Amino acid sequence: MMKKSMDMKMVNEKILAILIISTVIAISGCISTQEVKVSSTDGIMITEFSADYDRYSSREPISVSVEIENVGGTTARNTIVEILGATWTNVNPCGPWDLKPPDLTVSPPLRGDVKACNRIISPFSQLPEGVEFPIQLIARTTYDYKSNGAIQVYVFSKEFYTYSIRENKPIPVSYNVSNSMGPIHIDLDARLPLIISSPGDEIPVNIIFKNVGSGVPIIRGGGRGASTESVGKLTVSLSIIGGSFKECGYLQGSGTTVTGTIQLRKGETIRIPCTITISNVPATYNVISLTFESSYGYFTEKPLNVVVVGRQ
Repeated sequence: MMKKSMDMKMVNEKILAILIISTVIAISGCISTQEVKVSSTDGIMITEFSADYDRYSSREPISVSVEIENVGGTTARNTIVEILGATWTNVNPCGPWDLKPPDLTVSPPLRGDVKACNRIISPFSQLPEGVEFPIQLIARTTYDYKSNGAIQVYVFSKEFYTYSIRENKPIPVSYNVSNSMGPIHIDLDARLPLIISSPGDEIPVNIIFKNVGSGVPIIRGGGRGASTESVGKLTVSLSIIGGSFKECGYLQGSGTTVTGTIQLRKGETIRIPCTITISNVPATYNVISLTFESSYGYFTEKPLNVVVVGRQ
């Protein structure tokens, strides 16, 4: 009898232990962090665009849902979401919102801000009976963003460079480039290393701007969206430390800073020929820095296909 009592006690203890472990696992699952999405090439990403059904009758409203997330490196401001393609009715946009980027400085890292836009599109009642009409809806998110970048490159005196070549000494000819996470990046195309023999020598370089994101930059007007003329355009500011700009393509200004508007559509890369001067010849070599700043509008889109069937 005693043995049976002890066996029952052991069974109960095992059951209690299993329940405790199960509870801990369940609680851990509830508080586990979601995956933090980070992109070096995008700002706002449309992570979802869906409808309740693939097919609708002309008497049914179309319910759609859009989710966006800031996966870049800076805050997206004045963010709106529009539903395009429902030509038979008007669909009110969602927003504007400000969405903060992911915070990777804390542990665990924090996800970037997420917003949802849910809309019910009026039935396509004008569609004749029996007609099956494919419709492509477009979710478009438009926002204001910032991109920053920096380039560091070595400049050698001609005397030291000649000496290093003759003595077969190592020469640092590479350059460093860093861009904030987002769709607009900067790079350099130049004959390296940069060499000067006297103060004021002119050095030709090409400054490269890239649209590495999935959308298009715009200069936004006073209302929502942008006019046709502003699509693909953004304003940039380029500064130099350790030298001066003599000229820089169609960018305006000289000295340490040049600014202007550039044309950069989806997937495009442009080169701006610049001439820089160095006022002091280093004894051996020195480093000059180019910094890039830009504030711009940007939009990206995601399609959704549905079919509407005409009904009486």
